[in-house]
Amino acid sequence: MRPAVARAWHRLSVLVWGLTPITLAIAYCVVEVTNQKGWKIPYALPSLICTGQLALLGLTTIASGLACRMLLLVSAGTLMMAAAVCGKIFADEYSLWARGIVFTVCGVLLFAANGAASWFLKKAEGKTGP
Repeated sequence: MRPAVARAWHRLSVLVWGLTPITLAIAYCVVEVTNQKGWKIPYALPSLICTGQLALLGLTTIASGLACRMLLLVSAGTLMMAAAVCGKIFADEYSLWARGIVFTVCGVLLFAANGAASWFLKKAEGKTGP
């Protein structure tokens, strides 16, 4: 990719990283203040915002890793996406079978994402062999 596009993805990823604690702090404060005033906003709202923020962070990190041609960033983004999925699945009351299947699928997706990113990066550099 062009250096300008790579820098843009990297800046977006850093922006999402920086806004994560602020977003979560605001979400928890809003829920607590509104519930004290008698409004009923569910306490699960900050948890959902955290899961969405983690998924967005994973996606921007994967895009930044592909744009900057850094396999470590692609792996980190994939792990963040897996953490978002596993965190949502393991927080709910699902059977042990469902948890095991999700955990296995996330592991397979991690290896597949690393393989695809490695292939993409080698193709972009013009390498054909190992």
